[in-house]
Amino acid sequence: MNSTNVYGAFVRVWIRYDGTLEQLANTLASKLQLNSFDVEPSADSPHVKVGMTEAFGWEAWLEEDAKYPPCNFILKMETEDTFAEIAQGKMHDLSPWFARFLSNSFDIEAFLAEEILPE
Repeated sequence: MNSTNVYGAFVRVWIRYDGTLEQLANTLASKLQLNSFDVEPSADSPHVKVGMTEAFGWEAWLEEDAKYPPCNFILKMETEDTFAEIAQGKMHDLSPWFARFLSNSFDIEAFLAEEILPE
């Protein structure tokens, strides 16, 4: 395969959810038909709880994040084994589509950073 034509993808969406990290992780896993998220303290300080799962060549991380009220969680997803694509700027941003998909399909309030940043 010619690796010059290979691109990775990522998602960064902020979520407003009335519940705990574990509850949101269970909801997302169920709705998206994923393996359950493993929720454990992160390896890096300050060791906050992070939910992590893998499916179909994607890794997903779910964390509490109150940086952009009214959102209280962030979901980050990235295709696996994309170190070269990240370094070369060859990553597609699927965040707008995924935020709309979560909001419309599952009634989960999902936002892009530019939708919630203070003016």
